[in-house]
Amino acid sequence: KNQVDEYQDEMIQHLLEMELLGRPNLDLMQLQPEVTLRMRPLLLDFLMDVINKLNLSKLTYPLTVNMIDRYASVCVIKKKHYQLLGLTALWVACKNMDAKGMIPRLDDLCRYCCRCYDRTMFLEMESHLMKSLKWHINTPTTDNFVNVFLYRLSTYRFEAGSKMTHSQCTTIEILANYFCELASFYPHIHFSYLVPQIALIATIMSCMIMQICTQDELYVGSLEKPVLLTLHQMEYAYQTLAKVATRPPPSLKTKYFSDHPHSLNLSAILMPFNASNS
Repeated sequence: KNQVDEYQDEMIQHLLEMELLGRPNLDLMQLQPEVTLRMRPLLLDFLMDVINKLNLSKLTYPLTVNMIDRYASVCVIKKKHYQLLGLTALWVACKNMDAKGMIPRLDDLCRYCCRCYDRTMFLEMESHLMKSLKWHINTPTTDNFVNVFLYRLSTYRFEAGSKMTHSQCTTIEILANYFCELASFYPHIHFSYLVPQIALIATIMSCMIMQICTQDELYVGSLEKPVLLTLHQMEYAYQTLAKVATRPPPSLKTKYFSDHPHSLNLSAILMPFNASNS
């Protein structure tokens, strides 16, 4: 722990620098002639559904989304190849984030798209994706920053004489990741904030829902300037995210609010919150 504390500022600065290098360009994405931002939530819902069925790592989804958006920032995508790009990005993310035995085979990918694309097309897309992103795949995502903010919060509360239990930390982390994933489905939210800002907003919302700490406590520490939000920005983000939280996409309903074997079932925790914002 002492070593982590000693180098914490340097690690956060490194995360921020790496996130900057892996940031997509919304203006260039909107120049796509065939693929629009309205198609994006449909693709993400499909990919999240695949992730749910395969029980993949929580790290796989945000990395997949990042690669799709970055590719869309530098290459023209045909509408008929959008799903091919999505599944290929998911496949690459799996190779980086999941255990070897969890990585889907090429035949599995062909099956998920009802054989609209064959093995050769997936391999060609993988090669083009990697070259287009200049082999820069692992970029910090929201889950990395959620963990940073949670660590800072737990450290602050410990020093203030108020410890957070492991169960509380786990629940906050799950809630925060849910809000981050939810935000990714809505371009007007996802592209209005930096990745660490979305993570901060999600963590604050989760803590407030759990009634564990105040908003001010989460600003404690030397948060870097790119992360800080004004009170107006925070309130707007909270209201916007709270509004869409009452109608999550089908795949997120399955992941967080169903009787599915792998569901995290946040229904009891979020029911009062959703009721007050519906």
